[in-house]
Order: sequence, then structure tokens, then C-alpha cells
Amino acid sequence: MNFIKKNYQYFLFFFFTVFVVFILLYLDNTYDAVWEYGMSHAIRIGEIPYKDFNTVSTPFFIMLSSVGLWIYDSFAVYLLEFCLLYTFAYYFLYKILGKKSIWIVLAMCVFLFHSFIATYNAMAFVLMIFLMYLEKNKKSDFWIGFVMGLLILSKHTIGLPVFFITCLGVRNWKKIFERVKGMLLPLGCFLLILLLTKSFLPFLDLCLFGLFDFGTNNRLLINWCVVLAFIMLVVTLYHIWKHPKNILFYYVLGAFFFVFPICDIGHIPHLLPLFLIPIIDLYQEKINLKILPFALIVILLLINIFLRWDQMQEMRFSPYNHFTGTMTYAPSVSSIDQVLHKVSSYDHSIIIDGTGMFFNIVLDRKIDYFGVPLHGNYGYHGTSKMIEKISKMKDTYFFIDYHNYYLIKNGLNKDDSQFDVDIVEYVIDHSEEVGKVGIFTIYHFA
Repeated sequence: MNFIKKNYQYFLFFFFTVFVVFILLYLDNTYDAVWEYGMSHAIRIGEIPYKDFNTVSTPFFIMLSSVGLWIYDSFAVYLLEFCLLYTFAYYFLYKILGKKSIWIVLAMCVFLFHSFIATYNAMAFVLMIFLMYLEKNKKSDFWIGFVMGLLILSKHTIGLPVFFITCLGVRNWKKIFERVKGMLLPLGCFLLILLLTKSFLPFLDLCLFGLFDFGTNNRLLINWCVVLAFIMLVVTLYHIWKHPKNILFYYVLGAFFFVFPICDIGHIPHLLPLFLIPIIDLYQEKINLKILPFALIVILLLINIFLRWDQMQEMRFSPYNHFTGTMTYAPSVSSIDQVLHKVSSYDHSIIIDGTGMFFNIVLDRKIDYFGVPLHGNYGYHGTSKMIEKISKMKDTYFFIDYHNYYLIKNGLNKDDSQFDVDIVEYVIDHSEEVGKVGIFTIYHFA
């Protein structure tokens, strides 16, 4: 009982995170989070990242998340692991800022609670907080380097810039060398795994050369997000100029790669809290408001419940394989059942849609390169390679959301602008329409 009293803030944060993740965001956790769970599930059933399925990021998060799935392979376990991971981050955040850490929790709630969506961005966010704690407490450079290596293995497009930028703050070759030694341990193990699984070349194609395709096709910039990011950048550069020895501001500078090349409400929620950590740490004595952040969190929670109230009234426990223990949207159940029945009625069928990963998991199918059908997610000139792959298929039935394809093709749905419409267009142009089910039009590629 004394243990709970002494650590009540961590228990409160954990249960708060469970509510946000399982209830408030139950419809927001249907795309990116399901894709990440699908990849963790794929590792659990013996598939190899890059070789068997596509991902454009380094795999530490999905590998870590797959551990709990050996106990019970379900989306609920995956989300619980994520809640524990965020509680781990909050523990170190509290060690940095004490009770002022509530301001960071408030910042995490500002953008419709999207910082609580369970993806590799959140994993990078957690490790950034952990690194700030290690730096603040002047821990071993070797272990800072080790965690930096894990950050690179969580999202290399953030981890690598963070390493090089923080070297500017360290300014000591001996310390930098120690950090490089620490980094080499996880990075060396990862390289060995790639070589043993013969996935090194696919990794280079997807995570290195494929970035050219990703950057070319995915430049989503929402004006107010760009303005906010620019203001934070100016403030960060000012503090680096005024406090050049404060290493935490260099981490914030590296964190701006969260919003490059996509600066939207899905990416900026991780930048704002990281930006505020060294600011609040620096000006702690001037921040005396204690009740205000709690009140604002409650207000934001109530506003978001109000905005989602109609959807929350339609929540039901999911009846689907690997998704029991999580919530589903009741009006969609009938349509999902029809799609599951139709998809499983064909010997060879493929869903080219953001929901395809969900259906493949429920039907216990292997996860493949059609699981995440986005531009830049297939490697260098990946769209051409996928079209060539499709052209060699025989007697295959494709399930396509034609209405969504039409909207994206004509620039009427910018939320799904990353979706690879060229692949869908090839299927439509070279196949015969044979039916409809749910939101999908079925095409037979002979």
C-alpha cells in the first residue's frame, strides 16, 4: 500500500493513458496503430521485416511490441504494452521536472490526444524523453549512446539527425567516441539480424533508397502546423544561442525531424511536449501555477469526449479474432462481417486499402507488401515494382474502395493523400469488375 502511495502519480498516468488509448481514441487507433500491430503480429508468427512485409522505418518498436504477443497475440495486449511504455516515459519525465511534468502531459493532450496513438513515432518520443533524463543527470556517455542506438532503430530519420545535432552540444571528441561505442552495440546486433535473415538489401531499399520516393510523394504541410513549428524552431534556436551548453535544446532541435517532410496533426503532437521540456526545466522557478494544467487537461478531455460522443455511444467490444478486448464501431460490424466472408471465399484475394491489414490479421493471413499501401512504402521506384508484381499474378481478386480512390485521385481527400492511387488505377484498368461488398468494389485480375 505504501508503494502505491509513494508512486500514485505513475498509476494515475497509466490508467489515464488506458482510458485515452482504449476508449477516447478507439477509432483513431484503426490505421497506423493497427498497421504497427500487424507488423508486430507478423514477427510473432515468424515473418521477417523488409523481406516478408514492408515498413519504411527501423523495427525496434514492432520487435519490442511483439514480445508481449507471445503471451497473447491480440491488439489489446499491444495497446497495453504501449500504455506501459508511456508510463515508463512519464516516470523519467517526472524525474526531470517533478510536479511540473503535468505541463508536458497537457501538451500531449492538446492535439486531440494524437500523441497517444500507438506507433513508432511514439516509441521515438519515449526514447527522446529517456535521453533527456540521462543527459540531465549526466549519466554514462556509453549508455546515452546505447539509447541513441535504440532511437535510430525506432525511427532512423529522427535518430540519426538527433545524434549529429547533439554532437554539436557535446563538443568533446572523447565523449562522442564513447557514445558511438554505445550506439554500435544495438546497431551491430541489428546488422547481424539483417545479414542472418537475408533482409539487408530489402532494408536498404525500403529504409534508405525508398526515402527518395517517400519524400517526393509525401509532403503534407498544414499551414497552422507549419507556423507553430516555425515559432518553436525560432524559440529553440534562440535558447541554443543563449544557453549553448544546455544539451536538452539540441535534442529539441533534432526533434523537428518529427515534422519533416510531413507537418500535420499526426506528427506535431510529439514535437510540442519535447519542445517544452527544456523550457519548463529552465524556467521552473517562474512557473507557479499548480491547478491550471490539471484543469486544462480535464477541460480538453471533456471537449474531446463531447466531439466524439456520437461515436462513443456506438462503441461495442470487438468480436473479431485478435481484436477481442478492444472496442469497435457497432454500425460497421455488419459490413465487416460481409467483407470477411467474401474475402475468404476466394482462393487468392488482396485488399488494397488502409483497412487491409485489419482483415488480414482477423483472417490469420500472412502480412505482405499490400498491408501498408502508401506512396514511398515500397522502396525506390516502389510503385513500379508493385505494379510489375501485380502484372504477373493470375486469377486474383482485388478489393478496392473505389469511392475513396476517386476522391484521392481528384484531390478531394487530402487526409489520405499518401495512399498509392497509381497501383489501384493499374488494377482497375487491367481487371474486370465482378461485384461489390461493403465499401469495396471487387475486381478480377485474370
